[in-house]
Amino acid sequence: MVENCTRDWNTKMDVLIFRDQALNPDKLVGRIDERGKVYDLEGGRDRLIGSVYYEDGEVYDGENMLLGWIEEEGTIVRFFNDENIKVGFITPDGEIYGYDEDEQVVCRGRVTGLQDNIEGAAAMLFFFNED
Repeated sequence: MVENCTRDWNTKMDVLIFRDQALNPDKLVGRIDERGKVYDLEGGRDRLIGSVYYEDGEVYDGENMLLGWIEEEGTIVRFFNDENIKVGFITPDGEIYGYDEDEQVVCRGRVTGLQDNIEGAAAMLFFFNED
């Protein structure tokens, strides 16, 4: 007997986070599940490292400490030592950009399945913030 297989297409799917690698395929480094939990995939295992709070537009580490947030226009802000530091931005198609030591814009990676810009902020804050 064949079971009726239906899918609710309104269900949120995992967001996949890829690190940009010049001259090589981008590398899958993380994911965000439907509950906003952020996982590091390096080493072949899902390791919970933090959370996204969609309603507040904020990102927290695994110890529930505020890492940063997303501003309306897509600017990613890192909260560090009581300072708000603009570390990059996300484009509508999920490309994530940061700044190099000369303040030049550099592509850091991308997210697929983007449903909210806060997911791009989490990708930057956990995987691409290299300062």
